[in-house]
Amino acid sequence: MANICQEDWTYFKGYCYSKVSSCDSWSSSQGTCATLGANLPSIHSQEENVYVQSLHGGEHTWLGLSDINTEGTFVWSDETPFDFHYWANHKPNKFHKEDCVHTLGFLQDHKYEWNDVNCTNCHRFSCKKDYNECTDFSNDCPVDATCVNSDGSYSCRCPVGYLLDGNNCTGLYAFSYHLLE
Repeated sequence: MANICQEDWTYFKGYCYSKVSSCDSWSSSQGTCATLGANLPSIHSQEENVYVQSLHGGEHTWLGLSDINTEGTFVWSDETPFDFHYWANHKPNKFHKEDCVHTLGFLQDHKYEWNDVNCTNCHRFSCKKDYNECTDFSNDCPVDATCVNSDGSYSCRCPVGYLLDGNNCTGLYAFSYHLLE
């Protein structure tokens, strides 16, 4: 697939990612991403975990995960559900105010695992933002439907009184007649 994200961003499964090569603290990195309309990456599958870590060639990089607000309760900076994790053995370990999470990469046999570290450490990072499928022709909504963007995806909505029937918006009367046949 051709890159559908803006320049210096790459597309992966509904999101655009930008690799930032400078080294910074977790909060400064998140601030940089925020100025770009993005967040430090949230990870929701092993496939995404591998992709994000590959952006930096397997080096340590920040993730958008922290327990800054409540010790032991990790949340993503983009407020998406914490539905996937890939901690290294004996992590997180709550050692010396280690409230932010970075990747261990795949160098030195770390296998894409995560580690909690001090938020003032300096790591490279990537930024992640939703790709709006409704702004171009990448969605397959019918002409008479409205494209509604959602985080990492989109949906098609037909006008009131119509239902989405395959690739068409069909009037409820016609739809019920079709069911009776």
